[in-house]
Amino acid sequence: MNKIRDEDVVNGILAKGPYYTSYPTLNMWMKSDDYSKERGLLLEGLNGLPQQDVSIYIHIPFCTKICWYCICNVKISKNRDKINLFFQHLIKEIEMIKSLLIDKDISINVRELHIGGGTPASISNSQFNTLIDCLSQIIEFEKLDDFAVEIDPRVTTPDLLRFYASVGVDRISLGIQDFNNETQEEINRIQPINSVKKLLSNEVRSLFKSINFDLLYGLPNQTIETFNNTIHQVVSTFKPNRIALLKYAHVPDIRSHMKLINSDHLPSKSDLPHIFLNAVDYLCEHGYARIGIDNFALSGDSLYAANKNKTIGRDFNGWTSRKINSSLAFGPSSTGLIDGFYYKNVTNLDKYYGLIDSGKLPFESYYSLTTSDKIRKHIIFDLISNNFVDYKEYEALYGIQISIYFAKELQIIKSQYNKFITFSKGSLKINNSGVSLSRNIALTFDAYNRDVEYSIVGP
Repeated sequence: MNKIRDEDVVNGILAKGPYYTSYPTLNMWMKSDDYSKERGLLLEGLNGLPQQDVSIYIHIPFCTKICWYCICNVKISKNRDKINLFFQHLIKEIEMIKSLLIDKDISINVRELHIGGGTPASISNSQFNTLIDCLSQIIEFEKLDDFAVEIDPRVTTPDLLRFYASVGVDRISLGIQDFNNETQEEINRIQPINSVKKLLSNEVRSLFKSINFDLLYGLPNQTIETFNNTIHQVVSTFKPNRIALLKYAHVPDIRSHMKLINSDHLPSKSDLPHIFLNAVDYLCEHGYARIGIDNFALSGDSLYAANKNKTIGRDFNGWTSRKINSSLAFGPSSTGLIDGFYYKNVTNLDKYYGLIDSGKLPFESYYSLTTSDKIRKHIIFDLISNNFVDYKEYEALYGIQISIYFAKELQIIKSQYNKFITFSKGSLKINNSGVSLSRNIALTFDAYNRDVEYSIVGP
């Protein structure tokens, strides 16, 4: 039986809209067609990096087998020659940015490093060491707040985790998705709970300051009851420091392998909000602070402290423990932001190799933020990250009065979401009851996407 909930929250969770890992969103970016212009925008952006906290993301696209739910850019291969060829080009790409920084005598303050995929374990320990050595000229590793690696428990051993810890990795993010056996079979990811227990012994866990579990709701053969069981198992058996509770996006027209999932076995539209909200309630009742819409952290984790101080940031990998304004990204399909210059790398490996071999950074699309974009990005990210907007901050940074600059938008959210927001003279705050609607509220401030039809449903 479903808990009685506010109908506006339940319906709002089913609303379509962007996840806002960038603003403007990718659909508004321009196709790369003038490398000299884009390189000039990149160089201009690099000049602003010394004044900013920076994150770095590195994408390793290879996996040993396809997970049918996966929306990421992955290549299925165990071929060492193919992986080695990719790795050589990845290092070349990093060296190109390093050379620009060194030539311009720019030092950057990197606070977070995230290696994802795909499966980072696809590269060997020796290659991982080479990667660290390559980055050491632009990263002071001892000053990192967060050095994270994504983990596929099916292909990871305790020895590999010990190796990661030995080179400085202090957070591991495990793709769990669901512990229900029938769901695992339908998504082609067999991963019994006992295999995760064996991997995460007390000794291994002690090597890392933070363990993260990624969970997906909306998968086939999931019900309110089965996902309740998964959430209970996650907390009672593992109690990870962080949990990401994400919505499965069934888009077989974009990812053809999703056609292998029987859409008749997906949860009903009426059950989806309750699957999500039950998990939210349980986690909050068991010591987790809610971070943004869909992440959770225990006391002692850096996200927990940032949430308390309202300094949560947002980048392409999700929530960050400080407001990161620039993100360098390397590898195919990776997406970065350099002081107002967004860029996305090509996805196709042959194109990626060809551009790098010709001495070009492998851009596929880009966007240069206007002043209006920066203001709107700021308020959208404040709303979805900290559920709070301090008007004085905008006056100091941009010389604007929020009540005038966003008069139309404020009127709209007062009309549509008034019971979920507290308005004060110098601020607005999304109440706890409205956090699940923060993307919907933020969309009001989006100058480009208010009327765009999205295929992905949140939160």
